[in-house]
Amino acid sequence: MMKLGGALIVVLVALVTVIGLSSAIACDCSRELYTCDAGSAECAAYPCYEYCTSLGMGGIPPATQNDETMASELPGSACPPLTAPVADFSADTRVGSAPFTVQFMDTSTGKVTDRYWDFTNDGSIDSQEANPVFTYPEEGTYSVRLIVVSCMGWDIEVKTDYITVIPGPTITIVTPNGGENWEQGSTQTIRWNYTSEPGSMVNIEVLKGVTSLATFHNIPVGSLGQGSYPLTFPYNTPLGSDFRIRVTSTSYSGWRDTSDAPFTISVNSSSSLTVTAPDGGENYLQGSVLPIHWTYNGNPGPTVNIEVLKGTSVLKVLPDIPIGSDGSGSYSMTIPPSTPVGSEYQVRVTSAGNPVYSDASDDLFTISSPTITVAAPNGGDTYLQGSTQTIRWNFTGNPGPTVKIEALRGETVLATVASSYPLGSDGAGSYNLTFPYSTPVGSDYRIRVTSTSNPAWTDTSDTFFGIIPAITVTSPDGGETWQPGSTHPITWTYTGSPGTAVKIEALRGETVLAVVTPSTPIASGSYSLTFPANTPLGNDYRIRITSTSYPACTDTSNGMFVIGG
Repeated sequence: MMKLGGALIVVLVALVTVIGLSSAIACDCSRELYTCDAGSAECAAYPCYEYCTSLGMGGIPPATQNDETMASELPGSACPPLTAPVADFSADTRVGSAPFTVQFMDTSTGKVTDRYWDFTNDGSIDSQEANPVFTYPEEGTYSVRLIVVSCMGWDIEVKTDYITVIPGPTITIVTPNGGENWEQGSTQTIRWNYTSEPGSMVNIEVLKGVTSLATFHNIPVGSLGQGSYPLTFPYNTPLGSDFRIRVTSTSYSGWRDTSDAPFTISVNSSSSLTVTAPDGGENYLQGSVLPIHWTYNGNPGPTVNIEVLKGTSVLKVLPDIPIGSDGSGSYSMTIPPSTPVGSEYQVRVTSAGNPVYSDASDDLFTISSPTITVAAPNGGDTYLQGSTQTIRWNFTGNPGPTVKIEALRGETVLATVASSYPLGSDGAGSYNLTFPYSTPVGSDYRIRVTSTSNPAWTDTSDTFFGIIPAITVTSPDGGETWQPGSTHPITWTYTGSPGTAVKIEALRGETVLAVVTPSTPIASGSYSLTFPANTPLGNDYRIRITSTSYPACTDTSNGMFVIGG
């Protein structure tokens, strides 16, 4: 069959119908002219005729000149004499198993400008190359069509039942194929059968739903039509009932199979974790060591996470602690001094790889504060100025290595006795305190002992103790009656070394009536006082004696004496 025209230039550019509406050819209808009769078999055989004429394009050119003259007069025309090409082709192979790849060669004769391959003779143009390669994915017998076109004409060659594709290798999963229930940590045998030669290696995929969780590459395909692979499901494999296995040839991904139905991954029934301590009722102190113990069965994984819970809140997480050996594990942590006190604590131990394996203390335990308790002075004691007294305290837990000791008068800190003093040992501590002669006399004193690590760990004397003077007036001490102009001894005692001299004053009521002497040796213990003849009469007299070195070291007659009668 031949197509001739005054401008025999065939350029196929757009996708159009070759045989019916399902195929695709490239045609430039603005340049198509046909010498065949409309509706004839010749025109119907040409790929672009029906499409172009349906658009009102193409047609029979005026026959005023012969075709050869017209062709030679076209600008740029290089058309040879009117010789149409003759279509023909061959293939490097014609029989094979799916997927079957064939190299086609165009062996047409004559000048060919365009060629259109239909490798399955289904009306679709599959290639326009001279020597294309095509892969048949499925078994079957296929006819092949080639259309060749040149300036002077075209030709079609159809080779019926030219390519034969036989069934390819198969892979069929035997196990798991649906309904199995396998545990985390278990080892299961994946089995498959195969036919023909699907290649020497396969890839095995573990699917959960449509997601590939893991792929095991380049597993030997097996022998004698059967293959297998021992697959261990890690302890952290997600639980679920939507698992499948897919086995795929590494030679061609089309040779594969997937489990027909899903199987289940469940908890490993032989694995468990059990917290043994603390397990309820214990009492631990802030700053002390909290020992944590657990046992395990099976293989919950190599590490655990430890959580300290207060009620439902997680206060601390200790990650990736080694699980232990021979079925038991332990870990000791120091309870920070700032940990809130409370009686609603638990410890939870969980496999770091699989949170299914977890346990918590069966009951609640308590975290309390270390204690410091002042033992002496603790109230009711009386200490002399200048005396040395032992401050004593007891402690529980670990309040820290040192304490601060303070002397209080009322609610006021009179002095910091020691800013950092060793706590003590075996639950007890002490400090020897010498009360200076300058310590004010009073009955509202207390001692406070406080941890330097945490000021919340502190204690104060339960009640007040007193400081009494180191000098004591012995005469007059109340009840005496002395006459104006008489002479009487003023006497006193003293303890320690409250100075070398004393000042003696005569008081009437609360008023200093006279300084008897500004300084007299303290060691004498007495002073002779002659009451002047003009001393006012009265029953409200007292004598006060004060160290000239320590004004706080002073004493006054306990009661009033009388001048006159």
